This record gives sequence, C-alpha cells and structure tokens, in this order.
Amino acid sequence: MEYDVKFSVNQREVTKEPIEFLVNCDGKRLGTLEISKGRVTWKAKYGVKPNTYKFTWEQFDKHIRDDGEKNQ
Repeated sequence: MEYDVKFSVNQREVTKEPIEFLVNCDGKRLGTLEISKGRVTWKAKYGVKPNTYKFTWEQFDKHIRDDGEKNQ
C-alpha cells in the first residue's frame, strides 16, 4: 500500500476553521482528516457507514492511547 497525504496551509494558529489533510491509498481517496481548535474529524470515502467520525481532543487522546499501536 502506498499512502499519499497532502495538505495546503500557511503557518497559522489552528482555529475553528478546520485544516484538511487529503489521504489517498494506492491512488484512491481513503478519506479526509480535519483538524480544528475544538475537534478532530475523519471523513472516510469508501464503503464505510457512518462515514464521519468526530472526536474532541480529549476523546482523540483517549482513543489513541486505548487503541493505537504503541511505539517503544
């Protein structure tokens, strides 16, 4: 699998307006990661219902700690 992640933003403080990261895998859109001051949102593109997952920063931290792969 070859992942391609792109974003376009000038350096600035993260605000309510989300910064979008377009994530592709093997040339197909996997989804869009949106990061804003209040939340992290993942919008999946293919075959997933629901296709939008929203986390507050606290929820995202807990999810990563509970379910993420630990790097020693």
